[in-house]
Amino acid sequence: MKKRLLSAFMALALCLTLLPAPALAAETAETNVAEVTIDGKTTQYTDIVAAFCGTIWAIAVQAVVPAVNANAAIIGALMVLTPGVALTMGVRDILNGDYLSGSIRLLDALLIAGSIAGGVVLGWIMARGLGVA
Repeated sequence: MKKRLLSAFMALALCLTLLPAPALAAETAETNVAEVTIDGKTTQYTDIVAAFCGTIWAIAVQAVVPAVNANAAIIGALMVLTPGVALTMGVRDILNGDYLSGSIRLLDALLIAGSIAGGVVLGWIMARGLGVA
């Protein structure tokens, strides 16, 4: 019974680590730009903020429940943010002969991946600075 209760709590903790990423990564239909809206203000740093929040949340849950693997939770939370469509469309455009469009889409995917990595690194640096990680 104790193991079942612990595993149910761990599953809930892992599910909660997935919440910040999709909640903060909303894409507007008018501009096709991912935006973060905080208190009515729109910010263009969606991927960095969402990756940072997911990382901090996972590390905080691991600090409370040491059995939770923060690395797996962070990777799971970041899967929602990966630029799969931009990468696929960029490769498709290049194969179709639209080299400029394909290069721009691939560069966009690379910048998004860099933003996600930057947010995770900022989260880990902040957690280490606070002595949690």
